[in-house]
Amino acid sequence: MAASIYVITNARTDSTTHELIKLLDSPLRDQYSPLVVCFAPLNYELKRQFEQIAVPVCIIERDQPRKAKIVLQHLIRHWREHPPAVIHGWDYAGNILATVLWRLSGRKAHLIWALPNHTPPEIKGWKARLILKLNQWLSDQPQRLLFKKIESLNHHQALGYQVRYAKVLTKYPLDLPEIYPQHHYTQRQALLNRLHLSDDTFLIGCITRFEPSFDYQTLLQAAALASLHYPNMRWIWAGSGLDYDNKALYQQIKNYGLEQHVFLLGNQSDSELNDLVSAFDLATLASRLDHLPTFLIKAMAYAIPVVATEVKALNPLVNATGTLVPHAQPQCFSAAWGEYYHMSHTARRACGLRARQQVLERYTLQSIVDSYQTMFSRLTTG
Repeated sequence: MAASIYVITNARTDSTTHELIKLLDSPLRDQYSPLVVCFAPLNYELKRQFEQIAVPVCIIERDQPRKAKIVLQHLIRHWREHPPAVIHGWDYAGNILATVLWRLSGRKAHLIWALPNHTPPEIKGWKARLILKLNQWLSDQPQRLLFKKIESLNHHQALGYQVRYAKVLTKYPLDLPEIYPQHHYTQRQALLNRLHLSDDTFLIGCITRFEPSFDYQTLLQAAALASLHYPNMRWIWAGSGLDYDNKALYQQIKNYGLEQHVFLLGNQSDSELNDLVSAFDLATLASRLDHLPTFLIKAMAYAIPVVATEVKALNPLVNATGTLVPHAQPQCFSAAWGEYYHMSHTARRACGLRARQQVLERYTLQSIVDSYQTMFSRLTTG
């Protein structure tokens, strides 16, 4: 069996790492035995997830150079005796380190890079700029550069990346849920009970991270408007930084008089996240970036209609089944929420089922596994 190496530097449990875990826990591992090389200590949740899928993780800690050197030397000796078929960088910094490992292992493997849809807004400082520049300089090294959409490929090409061997994989490796209407009712009732809300509450969910790309001001303004007309609307926010420890955010919520309307649930485990999403009546997100969040794909997979900011990345998926509104227009968000609020349950469910069908056609785990198997096979067989 051929070996495959995946190099990561982000030890957080986020959507990008979640995609990797889903890919590793697939039939692809039956042909290409995986090993993850991580250049940062794993948090407890991430360590647990890798253990659950029985994928070994080699940790090389940059702040312990002596220990890192010993681990690296052991890896290189092992790889020279048993060369991996593929070395795959999974993020910007991971691409650089994957290239270094590829060279140290004798360049016998096929080097693959994964590049994000956009340059993250949190990338700042000279170290971050150097990482981006090194990605550009080294972009002629990998045999494949993987993008999630053509706009991302064009964006990186404009930045000077060599995209001769670029490939667009438009599908996300998501293990989509089976859908049972009773599951929605059960989880919805559980959430209502947890938050001490009445049965006629209309639940609008938003799951993301508290970061500059999240336009929470627009959502708060829209919620303040909607609460005047729809007193039983409630907004459920979850994710990193979306908790009551975020004093600045909670103060903003209080300033709008929404402390009884917006609930901050913070980080969720995978199972908690699935149950939470399935409980929503409507999913929403206001973003300043042109990207396709995993949360919205998951919501659609649970047959939950979507109201989100109008960006190119969402147009093909959401436009025919949900509602996209202009950037920074709280009145439009409020009006769109109201439209779904006034729909009958049957009509809203029909919108959600159409959304689910869109996701099934594009983002099943099997489709991404098939794409990877085809790509790996073509690379390794010449």
